[in-house]
Amino acid sequence: MIFSIQIMFCFLLIPLYFPHFLAYVRSSKQMTILEEIELNAPRQLLRHPRFIQLIWMLHFDRYFISLFFHRIKEQPLRHILFRRSAHNFIIPYDVILGDGLKYDHPFSTILNAKSIGKGCRIKNTITIGNKNDNESFRPVIGDNVYIGVNAVVIGDIKIGDNCIIGAGTILTKDIPDNHVVIGGGGIKLWKR
Repeated sequence: MIFSIQIMFCFLLIPLYFPHFLAYVRSSKQMTILEEIELNAPRQLLRHPRFIQLIWMLHFDRYFISLFFHRIKEQPLRHILFRRSAHNFIIPYDVILGDGLKYDHPFSTILNAKSIGKGCRIKNTITIGNKNDNESFRPVIGDNVYIGVNAVVIGDIKIGDNCIIGAGTILTKDIPDNHVVIGGGGIKLWKR
């Protein structure tokens, strides 16, 4: 019932979000945005038209808006678009972000890496960032990496493809492909 009301409300929001839809249509990342809607939207939303899916995600999923604005960063129109609070889900525009980012309530999450690969999945309260306030010392994260709750990934390090970074892990060293890492000071690492 509530979801049906939200969908009807989306039709009233068309004038507010029409410029967002234009930015989406003009973007080179249309397919990526659609994929990320499919990954992060409630299943019942996916049977509705794409513009309604986009409006619903922008209005009712406050985390998607950060991802959307990162994807349309090349659009001059983005500077004047209506933007709601993203609950501290931050993706700087200079991050090279692969397709298919899946997020699970990423409240208080900062993704300040040099690059994040395709198909990555993140949880909440994650910090990915530089070392000693030097933007050149940021992590490079491979494809299909899972980063658990409250993980910290800092410095000029490389996380390989298909890795799992466990909840609460503090990571300051390279991790090879296909490995699992957990822990703070005494990191445990094993091959998947």
